[in-house]
Formats: sequence, structure tokens, C-alpha cells
Amino acid sequence: MKNITKVFMAMLLMLSSSACSDFLEEEPKDLLTPSLFPASENDVVQLMGGVLTRMGRGVYYDRGLWDVIAAGSDHVTGRFEPGNPRGDLEHYTFLTDNQFILDVWQTNYFNINAMNQILAAIEGKEDNWVPGYRGAALTLRAFSYFNLVRLYGDIPVITEPITDLQSGIDIARSPVAEVYSQIEQDLLEAEDLLDGVDLGRDGLPTVGFAKTLLATVYLTMAGFPLQDESKWALAAAKAAEVKASGTYSLVRPYSDLWLLENENGPEHIFSIQYTLGGSNDTRSLITARTRPRVVGSLPGFGQFYGDLDLFNKFSSDDERLFVSMDTTLVSTETNDPTSPPRTYSFREWGRIERERVPRINKYFDSGRPPEQWFEFSRRTATNQVVFRYAEALLILAEAENEANSGPTPAAYEAINEVRDRAGLAPLSGLSESDFRDAVRLERELELCFELKRRYDLVRYGTFFDVMSQDEFAVDGIQPHNVLYPIPENEISINPNLTQNDGY
Repeated sequence: MKNITKVFMAMLLMLSSSACSDFLEEEPKDLLTPSLFPASENDVVQLMGGVLTRMGRGVYYDRGLWDVIAAGSDHVTGRFEPGNPRGDLEHYTFLTDNQFILDVWQTNYFNINAMNQILAAIEGKEDNWVPGYRGAALTLRAFSYFNLVRLYGDIPVITEPITDLQSGIDIARSPVAEVYSQIEQDLLEAEDLLDGVDLGRDGLPTVGFAKTLLATVYLTMAGFPLQDESKWALAAAKAAEVKASGTYSLVRPYSDLWLLENENGPEHIFSIQYTLGGSNDTRSLITARTRPRVVGSLPGFGQFYGDLDLFNKFSSDDERLFVSMDTTLVSTETNDPTSPPRTYSFREWGRIERERVPRINKYFDSGRPPEQWFEFSRRTATNQVVFRYAEALLILAEAENEANSGPTPAAYEAINEVRDRAGLAPLSGLSESDFRDAVRLERELELCFELKRRYDLVRYGTFFDVMSQDEFAVDGIQPHNVLYPIPENEISINPNLTQNDGY
């Protein structure tokens, strides 16, 4: 864990600069150290904002998480070949020293240590701002542990801040069940603390985020590897609380959900925030990474593509299809000003065959002037959605069906609300297994490219069956790849860390 501490120290130094985050309203005047920081509400806001900024910028949501989660599923294809750290993830030829697997590990422990620092600093304080920020810190700590346990299995659980280079380097892995127990404990306390609290900043945890996260945790605990069926009812109940709160609603039409002006709108429960322009911008790379290259007037980097099999799962009248996936591009570049712009089909995109597939359209900032597209190096202010209300409805539908050995009126109401927004007919009269298949398909179509698919395949228990049929994963996929390896770098530092089976 020594690396975690070094990164944490680096973050404290980072927070002394003016470019930390949009959360920061005041510039710190002195060097910040763990023994002195955070000491006030403003300090807590700075540290929490720094963590969330780091999650968005650089190695996590902008890069590492998409390579590990998205390209590691059957819905996203990348242009990199084996031998490249990104290509190895998609082709499942990665080794234990893969940089992106390490980045995801370190970022989450960085976040955990920062939240532990906050929790320790505000312990015993009686200021009226303390409960809300304690709830926010517990939620973000639980979120990081949830990310880790799903990717790596047994992991070290640390609930006290690591403040020097000698501590925290010999903590053993805790069993998955114990990790989930800590996550549940954190979130149950957090939702009570956040109830009725508005921290006043987009991107900070809310009670809706805590409840939706806990519903997802219960949904996951009911599946592989714990397979604790008692959690179905708890997942349904928690998702029902999100619905009953009246805080959220579906944005209509579906295309409006992804407009920049509607970010943080009534459907958004929690998003990683991005901005554009100014000294504190945290512009997103995901739009550029998913845009085709070498075609059209607004080409991107062409690093991630969609999937033709997923495209074919949409019905022709599903309003989500061409919002989620792109099959044509119009070029405004022409040598003859009197000729109309050329329209390219996806079969003309890219230099090689694997690039000629439908692309990811959800994150394209189509409303910006082309000159801005290049001015900001094709980065955008498009937020990365973590949870939105449609997912809470689908959790409710799935959990109701499983908890009651068949779909209930509440299950039908929830899934049909999502389908209605998509322009699809309501479901009725399904068996338990047919409804299970229906809600799983609905998750694929509604939540595609939102970093859910790999997690879903794992909890369904179908990960290897599905991925062994994937065109690129077949190069190296093995059953033990249901978990990623513990990073070699961390094992070399911590003598009590053991490696996952198969690595």
C-alpha cells in the first residue's frame, strides 16, 4: 500500500494549486499535510472535489476504466492489438503488470484513503455541516470498494487513513463477503446521514446516489459469486425507495437525456462532472475516443467502437438505437462548394475491417461548433453518467421478479416505464425466466456503453460463456478472467497480498 500513500501525498500537494477542481472556491494558502488537513468544511470540499476530479481526469474514467470495463466486455471493440496494454485487455492476453489494471486499483485506494482522511478528521465534530459530508465520504468509500471487489475479488479493507510511508503496507486481503459487509455498513449509515441534505454542488453524493448504489450492491450480492438470494428483496426495496422519493424522472425523448444542457437533470442520480474552458476545466476524452477517425469533419481518435451484434438486438422502432449507436457520418469537407456533403456509412469508416462497425454515439457533443472541437483537442464537457433513474427502475424490475418467483405489478410498471420512453410496447404475461431475459436485454439496450455490461455478465454467471464467443477475447480468455489479477506492483510491495487463481 506504499504506492497508495505516495499518491495520497501527491494529491495533497495538488490541492495547493489553483487548478484542483470546480468544487474549489478558495485557493489554499499553505502546504497541506495529513496531520492538519482537512480541518474545516472548505477543506473537506477541497479534498472531496480533488478526488472526484481525479476520477474524471486522466487514468480512471477518461482512460483506465474504459479499457478495463468497456473493452473487457462484448459490447465494445477497440482498435488496439495484443502487445499493447489496451489491446491486451480486449484480447485477454494481459499479464499481472498491465498498467491500466494497476491504475484502476491505485485510483480506488487513493479515493478510499482520502475518504478515510475526511472521516477521521471530522470524527467528534458537532458542526451542522458534518453529517452530510460524513455521509458523502462513506458513500464514496463504499463506491470505491464496490468497484474493487467486483474486479479483483478478495481485497484489503482499510478504514483508517494511511499517513506515512511505513504504515499500511502489510494488510492482507479480506474475503469478498467481508468487503460487501463493509460496503453495506457504510451505505446504510450514509443514506441516513444524507437524507434531506443538499450539499449544494453537482457531482457530490446525495441520498439518491447512496440508495441506488446500495440497491446495486444488493443486486450484485444476489448473483455471482455470493449468490445470496435474500438480497433480491433488499435490492427491490431500496430501488423502490428511490422511485417513491419523487426526486427523479425519465427525460423524454431519450435523445434529450444526452444533451449538454440537460446534464445533471431529473434523470441523473450521480455523474462524474466535466467542464470545458477556464483554469479549472476537467474536459472529457471519451467523446474523442469513441468518434471514428479519418472520416467526416469531426474525426476522433477511433479507439473504441460499438458492436454489430448489439446493434442488431435493437428493434427498428427503438428510439434508443441511433442515439446510442452511429451508423452514418456526414462530412462537410468537399473540394466542390456546389456539391452536397458526403454521407459515409459505417462500412466506409476506418482503415481496417475491424473499424467498420457502428460507433458509440451517446457521448458525442453534437451541439458544439466545429472550431471548438479542435480548439479543445476534441475533448468535451460531457459528463460520465454513473447512475440514472432508468437503471433504478430496471433494478426494481429485476429484483421484484427474482424475489417473488415471477414478475409483480411493480416489476411490470418499472420495466414498462423504461420501454415506453423508448417507444416500445409494454410487456405482460411473462414467466419468471422470460421476464428475467427481458430485463437483461433491457439493461443491454438502455445502459449500453455506460460501463455496466462486464459487471452484469459476472453477476449473471455467464461471463465466460459470453466472452469466449467474443471475436477478440477468444484470443486469450480463460474462466479465471472473471477476476482481474492483483497488480504485480502491489504484491511486490505488500508481502501479505496473494494473487488470484490462474495468474
